[in-house]
Amino acid sequence: MAVYSKKYKSLKELPKGATIYVSNNPAEQGRFLKFFVDEGLIKLKDGVKIQDATFKDITENKKDLKFNHQQAAEYLPKIYQNQDADAVIINSNFAIDQKLSPKKDSIALEKAENNPYANLIAVQKGHKDDKKVKELVKALQSKEVKDYINKKYDGAVVPAE
Repeated sequence: MAVYSKKYKSLKELPKGATIYVSNNPAEQGRFLKFFVDEGLIKLKDGVKIQDATFKDITENKKDLKFNHQQAAEYLPKIYQNQDADAVIINSNFAIDQKLSPKKDSIALEKAENNPYANLIAVQKGHKDDKKVKELVKALQSKEVKDYINKKYDGAVVPAE
């Protein structure tokens, strides 16, 4: 996930009252807000975990940023292309489909380190040491797969460690 803008080069450059378009998926609100918390542009209620945060948890909004969350995720690249917003947060799969490079075209890219939204391999209890599971993990963490992911997704997807 990344933040895109045709008007500004960083989150800090966003003007007072800027409109940021995000998807209407309520499960991702904390993920959207994390960009602005990390930059010190907003603060959330004490004790709220970022993955549980909602727009209602904002206690301080230094630039009076406006979050428009009325659009379906698939329409956000069009809003970005039409310059209909100061900034747009677009999930990488939709960005890539529209020939955007999260690494090159975004003004803020979601960090992989300590990311609570990373994809995980989950197995039924008692099966983590199964041969097939171990082979899958080994394959996903192989140099060949890492190189493929890095080449194919250009930073939009970060390979497993």
